Amino acid sequence: MPSPVYPKMYFSNDFTKNDFLQENFLEKIPSIAAEALANSDRVEALKDVIGDYLLPVVVRNLGWSETGINLAAKAVLVEMMEKGYVTQFQAEVKVCPAILALQNQLDVNTSAITLMSKFIRLLGKDIAERILMKRFIELCSSHLFYVRKLAAWQFGHYCAIVGSKVYEESLLPCYLALCEDDMWTVRKACAEVITFVSCVCPSELRKSLLAPAFGKLLRDKSKWVRISACQTLGGFIATFADPPSTKIAYDISGDLVLMNLEGDYFIQPPCKDGFSNVVTMEEAFMASSTEDGYLHYYDDLEKGACNEVTDLDSSELGGRPKSCVSNG
Repeated sequence: MPSPVYPKMYFSNDFTKNDFLQENFLEKIPSIAAEALANSDRVEALKDVIGDYLLPVVVRNLGWSETGINLAAKAVLVEMMEKGYVTQFQAEVKVCPAILALQNQLDVNTSAITLMSKFIRLLGKDIAERILMKRFIELCSSHLFYVRKLAAWQFGHYCAIVGSKVYEESLLPCYLALCEDDMWTVRKACAEVITFVSCVCPSELRKSLLAPAFGKLLRDKSKWVRISACQTLGGFIATFADPPSTKIAYDISGDLVLMNLEGDYFIQPPCKDGFSNVVTMEEAFMASSTEDGYLHYYDDLEKGACNEVTDLDSSELGGRPKSCVSNG
């Protein structure tokens, strides 16, 4: 085994518990993977280094309680997948199960939802439809309103990757159900992402299903839903152009955007990777209050009285999710 690689591999197998060294080592994994691949023709054992040693180190640090370690693991995994260091088989059997397992932990599941969406473009259509879609639909029906809200924010990522059959039979019905959610924060999220949903929607369904749903959001009883709907009205109207003038794309950072025919990004998504995974006290109070009761409190929040909470009582704040029923 080449000398530059061997000591690093020994270190990865006997991983230190020091947080600083742990984060520092994670950041060096892509370069170690590159060295291993460069020398794999001469040393047969190096062909299995990434799948057997490096990838497991990265995966088990996803969702780590220390933010720096967690962010480093995410960034390293994205880099390894973008550079082709991780095969589709390795992604399916090692990365996907780790992400899905994170979503079963209430303290990190919101982060896992965004993580799953972040990687969906790298995992590809087949894995997205076979493995991730089922779990995403379940999240859209969660008894926790902030999980449903966060899931609604991710619709653009799934619209960009799945085929027309899955979109029409699973994704679109689920989105329409969330547009009718009891919690105004969920409906607000739906209003913010409707342009992404409409971009890939067949013309007939856009007119018969999406347009009426958006009309309800424009007339919603919640002021904040109506405001969000008005802000996306122009983008939604643009998706009716024939031939299409808008498409879903990714910017240089891998964030989801909308692009016009000239290649300009003209609408940014409401949430970018790395946004807060907590539910603010603003949402906690407002989501459990009547439409008439939360307006005065919102004025106080604008003056700096907003705190953040992560552990919310689902019986008080969950609301009643609409069922995401597939037509298939």
